[in-house]
Amino acid sequence: MKESILLQTIKDDLKGLIKDNLKLEKLYGIAEKKASFVSSNFEKEMKQTERQIKEVNKRFDNILTLHTEGISQ
Repeated sequence: MKESILLQTIKDDLKGLIKDNLKLEKLYGIAEKKASFVSSNFEKEMKQTERQIKEVNKRFDNILTLHTEGISQ
């Protein structure tokens, strides 16, 4: 009788561990998707910022050129 109780206890513990493991795997999957989404958005924002910096640099160069030409004349 004790053996069957012990066996059932072990089975129940294993079922609990398996459920917990599956829940953890699901949570890891969700976290991975979230991290990928955040990374993708960050990359898009970085590219947009780089384009804006290039545009500002072009404008600055144009203004500097106009200023230099104005001084030369």
